[in-house]
Amino acid sequence: MITVTNLKQRLAWLQSKWVLLISAMGGLFIGSSHPVIFENTEFLLKIYIDIYKLIVLPLIICAILLNVQKIFLDKIISKIAWKAILVLISFSFFASLIGLLAGLIFQPGVIDSLENLVKRGDQINEAFSNQVNIISLYKASPAVPTNLINQIIDMFIPNNIFTSIAEGEVIKVCVFSLLFGFSLTKVPSRLIDGFNETLASISNASQELSTVLSYLAPVILFIIFAGISSHVKLQVIITLGTFLMAFIASALILIIFSSYIMISRTQLSIIKIVGHLKPVFIISIASAQFTTAFIPQLISAMHKEMGFSKERVELFVPITAIFLRTAPILFFSLSAVFTAQVYNHILSISDIFIILTLSVIQGFVSFGLGGQLKLALLAFVCSPIELPTEAVVLLLLSIEPLCELIGNTMRVFVQCASVSLLCNKPIKF
Repeated sequence: MITVTNLKQRLAWLQSKWVLLISAMGGLFIGSSHPVIFENTEFLLKIYIDIYKLIVLPLIICAILLNVQKIFLDKIISKIAWKAILVLISFSFFASLIGLLAGLIFQPGVIDSLENLVKRGDQINEAFSNQVNIISLYKASPAVPTNLINQIIDMFIPNNIFTSIAEGEVIKVCVFSLLFGFSLTKVPSRLIDGFNETLASISNASQELSTVLSYLAPVILFIIFAGISSHVKLQVIITLGTFLMAFIASALILIIFSSYIMISRTQLSIIKIVGHLKPVFIISIASAQFTTAFIPQLISAMHKEMGFSKERVELFVPITAIFLRTAPILFFSLSAVFTAQVYNHILSISDIFIILTLSVIQGFVSFGLGGQLKLALLAFVCSPIELPTEAVVLLLLSIEPLCELIGNTMRVFVQCASVSLLCNKPIKF
């Protein structure tokens, strides 16, 4: 009989750096030379993500229900709650500020002449002529704002928790789990001990199954990189090279800052930390906009490998995965500055404040969205300062897969750092 442990040992080679590198490079080559292969295998990626959704959602519910009770019984829930809010807000606004500063420093939207502006639009229109309507880069109507407060409330409050679970509405499920977990603290322990044992069993089973699925990473990475190389053209990268450099520089700053926090909290070298997080990086890259897919791997890495307490890790990893949206926040902030520069709009102090604030809000609203759906939210950042975005969205859509790949790598560092700040330092023996 083959146990899960034996299976892990037999398949360990699938997660070696050389196998993963060959898979990624092979995907880049095949995607650029034979795009039809990606189109015929993309359904495998969808199946993979759908299976992960089936695993992660029960894990989120069980982990939050179980560990909210433990922290509440320790009489430190108020202190921890305020600290968690402070960490989430601080990281979010820091990402927004870094994106804005990168835009002001690199100036990716500054163009010498109207002819160059039109040339950029023509290049992108040609690259995307089969996917979107041809539009002029310098003719667009301002976006019509919607009721943002109602939109956010609708994201938080579930009308029917069973419908939310069935439809995979992770934010609503998380909010319900937090509230229900608090209410369980008022129930006598003799009545919920069996229930808590069931929660722990489901949580452990979900983590084990996700670990087994992570060994499909070479295939998934091949498909992901094939998709990137088949959609992102070299001409487009050259055209928007300055924007990409600004985004990469911003991501590196967040990675370095997060790495410093993790090193100081764990007393481990960055090489060891990255080694422990390797499965997390793989799932994060493979899961695209499904930002909670790597929760099981991150819980395992931070508890078993880095030594943080299981209770806090299992509670705060899901919460930060859902509510800490540094990658899209950074993207929206930088994109808003890019848009202002394209249209020669000089940003005032009030404009900067609006960009910083709305980038955080729309980064959160973009949960679960990708591609055109995510970029459409840029209009809600730019419309208060009277900037059109339709044409700019067409430009940014061409490099969004690359930015998402970079952002997925960055968010692992940021989330790990944020959780480490919410946990007690590991005890070293």
